[in-house]
Amino acid sequence: MLGAGEYGRFDWCLNLAAYTNVDGAETHVREATELNVLAPGYLAAACLALGARLVHVSTDYVFGGGTAEAYSENDPMAPVQKYGETKADGEESVIQANLATIIARVSWLYGPSKRCFPVGLIENFKAGKPLRIVDDQRGVPSYTEEVSRMLLDLMEANAEAGIYHVAGSDAVNRFEYAEAVARAYSRATGAAKPEMTPVASSEFPTPAKRPDNSVLNTEKVRKYTKPHMPIDAAMDSLVHRVLEPT
Repeated sequence: MLGAGEYGRFDWCLNLAAYTNVDGAETHVREATELNVLAPGYLAAACLALGARLVHVSTDYVFGGGTAEAYSENDPMAPVQKYGETKADGEESVIQANLATIIARVSWLYGPSKRCFPVGLIENFKAGKPLRIVDDQRGVPSYTEEVSRMLLDLMEANAEAGIYHVAGSDAVNRFEYAEAVARAYSRATGAAKPEMTPVASSEFPTPAKRPDNSVLNTEKVRKYTKPHMPIDAAMDSLVHRVLEPT
């Protein structure tokens, strides 16, 4: 069995692992609990034993909506689906195991290297499909490039332990989010603006309920870092990388 010194010296551990299938968590509760609650707690305890600090990535879905205000780090968690419940329990798990932990709540992540909302839209734009997009869910789209930089800033600054909201610059609803992607696509390709129609989320029932508002207030994190790319600039970067992969 290896002793602590045999693992090699490190100062920080960044936990990006999670069960992220929001609908799947409704029926795969055991798997979601193992990945989102138990594993982070063990990891936090291991970091404590090794003298390292942990950054644990959580989610805006620990909140349930029902308010028009942006959520602060101190607002009570009230998830409305199993995924959010396991992520909320995971936050408690890491805090109980290691008080030096930083919890970074992210929201509406998107990037070029995975299937996400903007990339799916771009594929539909290419196919010329008219789309119906919900307009009654509100959040903060967050570009993975930006989130990565913000997390690094927190670690480089040896930020105070606690919860931080690490998200983008602009709060929008899903339809406004789609419009930002469409604008960037049109700028990049010269194509006409794709046809999209706003609809209520009740027209797209899902196994797991989504919060109608999960906007994160990012004021606290700005002591150490801040988003600097407005949504249109971020979408231009994303669309370029998706259409012209290197």
